[in-house]
Amino acid sequence: AFERLSKDLDAAGGSMKNAVMTGYYPLTGDIMAKIRAVRFEFLDKARPPSSTMLLFEGLPSMDASFALEVIALP
Repeated sequence: AFERLSKDLDAAGGSMKNAVMTGYYPLTGDIMAKIRAVRFEFLDKARPPSSTMLLFEGLPSMDASFALEVIALP
């Protein structure tokens, strides 16, 4: 999910490194731990965006393990 979103932002002239806000909605605690482990491979750790992370139920896709939203600057 992070790689796909990063490619989409790059194509639109943005960057995950320029994210100002992120929202994560994992379905389980294990997925939450995985998000925490990998997110700074894509985000700027020196200037982290404001973030929310809430355990969430009922995502629209049966294959989904979490939802992610990002606001990033060009």
